[in-house]
Amino acid sequence: MPIMWKRFEGTTRTPGHPQPWTVKVEFDDGTFSATNPGGGHVTGHCEAISADGKLVVHLFNATDGAFPALWWLTLGADSRVEGDSLAPGANVVQKVEGSLID
Repeated sequence: MPIMWKRFEGTTRTPGHPQPWTVKVEFDDGTFSATNPGGGHVTGHCEAISADGKLVVHLFNATDGAFPALWWLTLGADSRVEGDSLAPGANVVQKVEGSLID
């Protein structure tokens, strides 16, 4: 099913890690960027599908070898989403939350 939003803006946090990543995903052009307060900055590409109140986002081909990641998000009220992120090989589930923007 096509994505009806232009972008996602939010955070992803590793449990026990003090600094979340701020993430912006542009569905229109298939790109994403992420930054953290420690000075980290990553850019890359994305693919997304939406169905049955869920949004799955694949982040890949990122700079500095960071990511790839798969997000499983649940759509909530007022365009809010939350869910989990798994990066292959990381052996940790990160929490993702944010907003979908038309």
